[in-house]
Amino acid sequence: KRPFVAFPMKCAFRFPLAAFCCLAPCKALLHSHSSSSAGRRLSHCDSAAPKNSCCNWQCDSSMGWMPRHPQSEFTGSSDEECCQRTCQHFQCPTGYKANVAYKSNTGWSAEVCCDKTCESFECRDGYRVVDGAASKVNLTHEECCAQTCELHTCGVLWSAAEYRATWLGDSDQVCCEPRCALMSCGEGWAVNDLKVDQVGVTREECCSKTCSLVKCAVGWKVPENRLKSVPQKEEECCQKTCEHHVCGHGYVKDATKNGLFNPSNDRCCEKTCAAFQCPAGWVRDRTKSKLLATSAEECCEKSCKIHECSEGWLTNSSKNSVLGSSDEVCCDKTCAVHECQKGTLRPSPSKEGGVSDEQCCESKLCPELRKLKKSPGHCNGFSQEECAGYYTVLHTAKEMTSKNETVKANTDVFVKCVYDKEFGLCRMKDSLAATDCSPM
Repeated sequence: KRPFVAFPMKCAFRFPLAAFCCLAPCKALLHSHSSSSAGRRLSHCDSAAPKNSCCNWQCDSSMGWMPRHPQSEFTGSSDEECCQRTCQHFQCPTGYKANVAYKSNTGWSAEVCCDKTCESFECRDGYRVVDGAASKVNLTHEECCAQTCELHTCGVLWSAAEYRATWLGDSDQVCCEPRCALMSCGEGWAVNDLKVDQVGVTREECCSKTCSLVKCAVGWKVPENRLKSVPQKEEECCQKTCEHHVCGHGYVKDATKNGLFNPSNDRCCEKTCAAFQCPAGWVRDRTKSKLLATSAEECCEKSCKIHECSEGWLTNSSKNSVLGSSDEVCCDKTCAVHECQKGTLRPSPSKEGGVSDEQCCESKLCPELRKLKKSPGHCNGFSQEECAGYYTVLHTAKEMTSKNETVKANTDVFVKCVYDKEFGLCRMKDSLAATDCSPM
């Protein structure tokens, strides 16, 4: 007997000629194989087949049964005993898809009768079958599978979502949930600092009202630097303004400052001279109490305490409380600034106060005498040429009154030497004498 060669179940994948064989030729090969087998079956069954062999059983081809070969070696009287089922009526399970090319294949299994689809493809860890590709057959990992969120690492402003681990994707938007830090709250709202790291996508989940939406009571207002702040309480947003501030004594209301915060007399009002603090050495001028206090000059008067006496004048502390700012009012005059009624100022005038002509002045002749030489004696001994260059000093007694007492005191009389042509003699001249000259 020739041994029976089992025909391949899927010619498209297992038949040796699959590289160039299409469905019709494969069916022809199957048919040819069946015919030759039938010839061998008849001869075999005629010569040595047992009486109860399957040679005498006709398989129901309408139900997809075909004879087992060699029939003489099988016994029985039913399709189950003598026949084998083809794929004609096989129902492919989930993960497989029927292929009409396999209807004559025998074996009655998904592997023999069906094509495997992407639905049952075993993807690598972190991948799964692509949605919509489940019914496709004979595909690769790249065609059947796609990465899932299980392999994705969320950004710092996103939070991992376990329930999305099986989702297909590789982006924060698909695989992760946004944190409130990404939230755009809209005008008048801001992300609550306590919720920055929380997951959220709505204003209610992430945001809080800012002070810009708070309505303050009359006389109160939200400062510019608090408009975008998120308060714990609305009262935290408002600050008192100058609008309803009552100015104290010495101040008058300034309406231009109504919008200022932290009200006080200095911030909300204008100071008048009544509240002005005069600096040291100044005294408030009460006649100007209702004037706006713009300066010390506007509200106050200088006292002699701060006056600096000019050269030739002496400071007098007894005049410190006197109002004034001139040498004449605040200072004592010295001889340096005295105007002589008679004579001329002495060459080294006294720096003491309480001046008079007697203290400060000398004869107008004295400066002229000071230019001459002092005679060691009288004038008579000089020639005509020498005479005009000398003066002489006479020592005389003079009565002086001091403390209501009249006393005699020696006094010097300075006399210029003059040549008398009539007598041909250098002599003293009474009209050119001075008694009040400073030391010569």
